[in-house]
Amino acid sequence: MTSEARYALDVAVVWAATALLVGSCVLAWFKGRPAERFGALLYFASALFDLLMRIGTGQNMAIVPELLVDALVAVGFLVLAIRYNSLWLGAAMMLKGVQLALHATHLTDESDIYIGGWNVYALSLNVVTVAISLTILFGTIAFELGTVQGIPVVPTLILDTLVAVGFLALAIRYNNLWLGVAMMIKGAQLALHATHLTDGTDPMVFGFNLYAVGLNLITLFILLTFLGGTLASIRARRTQGASGGLTAELQLGQPGV
Repeated sequence: MTSEARYALDVAVVWAATALLVGSCVLAWFKGRPAERFGALLYFASALFDLLMRIGTGQNMAIVPELLVDALVAVGFLVLAIRYNSLWLGAAMMLKGVQLALHATHLTDESDIYIGGWNVYALSLNVVTVAISLTILFGTIAFELGTVQGIPVVPTLILDTLVAVGFLALAIRYNNLWLGVAMMIKGAQLALHATHLTDGTDPMVFGFNLYAVGLNLITLFILLTFLGGTLASIRARRTQGASGGLTAELQLGQPGV
């Protein structure tokens, strides 16, 4: 594929993703429940903020501010998911967690990976953006069709087990404490699923399902783990860079023999 064709395809993909984002948010605002409306408003506001930053600075938002914005949006999705007991906003929150993990990987790696001329980091971010837009869209359509319901516990239990094993493999491969913590938090989530399967009914407090609230809080803790690991990586790299610069200055300042 020529560079001109790749550029044209990039532009087409960006415009298609933008149209999907705007369309899903508009549909959710007019046709969705309060959960979908407020979730769409939050997501649209974050996208608009990113656009204004690009116009104002003439370049993409720096990765650290973008990381903080994504973390705030994820927390917002969590609050809305708990408040309205929304499966779809819970899924959007988990997708934001994937986005935070992508930022963390991008910060810790020295260079971006390219496959067939495509930047995998940028491509993955666009895929997550499309997935969140589709989540909001499907949540609105499910409400309109009257098919809003939860995911069965057993498939969720299997999926969470696979994710926990993945965290374990990555923690061992990269000797990463933060991923080890995420794996232990996933273990707590498995315990919640087991309790939910053995009990006949879920306890309710002030109208909130404690099982659902517990799952959402655990997801928040995993997101905070990713955020903490990323910030620790940033601090370590800055410290390493500062110490490297100081060592170079000392070497340059040594008198010749």
